[in-house]
Amino acid sequence: MIKIASKKHFFINNKTPLLVAGIFLFINLIQAYFTPLLNDESYYWLYSNNLQWGYFDHPPFIAILIKFSTQIFPLEIGVRFINVLLGAFTIFIWCKLIEQETKAILNSKLTFLLLGGSLFINLYTFHAIPDTPLLFFEALFFWLYSKYLKNDQWKTVIPLSIVIALLIYTKYHGVLIVFFTLLSNLKILKRKSAYLIFALVLALFTPHIYWLFENDFQTIRFQLFERTASGFKLKNILSYVGEQLGLTGPIFILLFSILYKTKNQFQKTLKYNTIGVFIFFLINSFRVNINAYWTVIAWFPMLFLCYLYFTENKPKKSYLGLLIFNITLVIFLRFAFLFEWNKIAHFNDRNLKVMAATLKKEANGDQLVFLNTFIEPAAYMFYENEKCFSINNVFYKRTQFNYLDTYENLVQNKPVLLVAKHPLNKVAKKIDIPNGKTYYVNRIENFKSYYTTINVKSSDLYGIKKSGENLTVNYTVDADLSSEEKHTIANDSEIYLQLNLIHTETKKFYSYKTSFTILAKDPTHLEIKLPTEKGKYNCVFSINRKNYNYLNGFNSLTYSIDIE
Repeated sequence: MIKIASKKHFFINNKTPLLVAGIFLFINLIQAYFTPLLNDESYYWLYSNNLQWGYFDHPPFIAILIKFSTQIFPLEIGVRFINVLLGAFTIFIWCKLIEQETKAILNSKLTFLLLGGSLFINLYTFHAIPDTPLLFFEALFFWLYSKYLKNDQWKTVIPLSIVIALLIYTKYHGVLIVFFTLLSNLKILKRKSAYLIFALVLALFTPHIYWLFENDFQTIRFQLFERTASGFKLKNILSYVGEQLGLTGPIFILLFSILYKTKNQFQKTLKYNTIGVFIFFLINSFRVNINAYWTVIAWFPMLFLCYLYFTENKPKKSYLGLLIFNITLVIFLRFAFLFEWNKIAHFNDRNLKVMAATLKKEANGDQLVFLNTFIEPAAYMFYENEKCFSINNVFYKRTQFNYLDTYENLVQNKPVLLVAKHPLNKVAKKIDIPNGKTYYVNRIENFKSYYTTINVKSSDLYGIKKSGENLTVNYTVDADLSSEEKHTIANDSEIYLQLNLIHTETKKFYSYKTSFTILAKDPTHLEIKLPTEKGKYNCVFSINRKNYNYLNGFNSLTYSIDIE
C-alpha cells in the first residue's frame, strides 16, 4: 500500500528527487548504449550532419543536441547521450515541483509507479528525437513560470524568455504550452513584463523565422497543410480516442488529473495544459490522422496532477494494480527494444544495422539510392559511414533529402543500386532483412534525378475551380544547374514536365504532360482540362524521363485546389 508522506516530514534538503532522477539516468544510459537506433533517430542524426536554422520537418534544436552529443561519444550512445541527460533533468524538475506544491517529501513509491509506468516518460527520456528536449524545456518552463507568478523581475523574465524560445526551437508543439498557459491566466497580460517576454522570444526566434522566409515556409506548410491532411474520417477520431485512453493509464491517470481540484494559479495552469492539449488534438482528428505521441506535452502536467490527486485521495488497490501492470509492460518494452524481441511499427521494425550491412554488400561498391523512405538511407549512412541519397514520388511525401543537393550530386550519372519497398519491374531482386523489412533492388547504370536542383513555381494552382473546366497554368522553372547542364537537359528529348493532381480523399491520380523548357526566361504555360470528380486536390510538378519509373517526384511546392 502506498503511504502518503505527511507535510510534517518535509525538509528542504530532501535528496529523493535526485535519487529518482539518478535511477532513471542509470537505466537510460544502459538503454541508450545497448539499444540499436530506433527508427527516426537516424533521420535526426542526418540533421546533425547538416546544421542549419531549420529543416523540412522540424526546427533545428534536436540537430544541435545530437551534433554536440556525437562529439562526446561514438555510436548509438553518442547520438543519445545529451538527450539522456536532459531526460534525467526532466524527472528531477518534476519531482522538485511536486515537493514545492505539496510541501512534503516526495513519495518515491507513488513517483515510480506514475513515472515508471508511463511509456512516453520512459521513451522520451533517452530517445534522440525532438520530444525528449521538448519535455525538458516544458519542465523548465513550468518551473520558471511558477517563479514568475510570484516575481516578474529580470532574473525571472530573461530565463523564461530563453526557455520559451528553446521550447519552440525544439518543436512547434511548444506553442501549445505557452498558449494554454496564457489562456489559464489572462490577467498576466496586465504585466508589462509579459510583453517584454514576447519581444525577447521573437528576437531569439528571428533566425528561424528568417530561414522559413528564405525557404518558402516549407516547415509550416508541411506541418499545417501537407503532413496528414485527409479530411473527415471517423476512423481517425476513433483511433485517436482509443490510443489516448489506452496510453493514459488505462484512462484513470487522465481522469484523476481532471478530477483534481486545483488550489492555486500554477495548478490551474497545469490543468489547462492537460485538458487543452487533448482537446486540441481531438478537434484536429476531425481533419487529419493524429500520431499518438503528439500529446506527449500533456504528460508532464497530467502525471503531476494525478500525483496530487493521490496525495489527497487514497488510491484503491485496483488503481495500484493497473499502475504496476503499466510498469511491467514498460519494462517488457524496454527489453524488447534492447534485444529486439518484438517489432513495433515506427520504433524498431526495420533492424537497421543488419539492413545497412546487407544492402552495402549487395551494392558491391556502387552507391545506394532509396525510394520513398528517409529512415533507411540515414541509418545506412550512420552504420556504414557511406553517403547515399533518397528520392520520393508524389504518392509519398517530401523529406529533408529533397533539400540535400550535395547528396544528390554524388549519385548523378553513376551506377547505383535503387532500393524500394515494392518491385519496380520484373527483374527487381527481392531482399528480406531478418526481423526487418523486405526490399526490392535494381541496378541502374546511369542514374539521373532532379529532386533538389529544379524547382517549378506557379501562381494559378489555388482556390476554387469548376469541374471539367479548361485551365491555363502559368509556371516558371528555376534550375540550380550550370549552363552546360541546362543545355544538356534542354537537348534531351526524353525529359518532360508533368503536372500531377491527386484527389486527397480517393487518391485518384490525374497527370498532364508537356515538353520541358528549362531555358525559357519568361513564364510558360500548360493547358489542362480539370477532372470532373469534385473534391480537394494536391497539385505537384514533376520533372520526368521516359522509361524511368522512379521519378515523378516533387519539383514544386504542393499546391491545393478545390474542384466544385
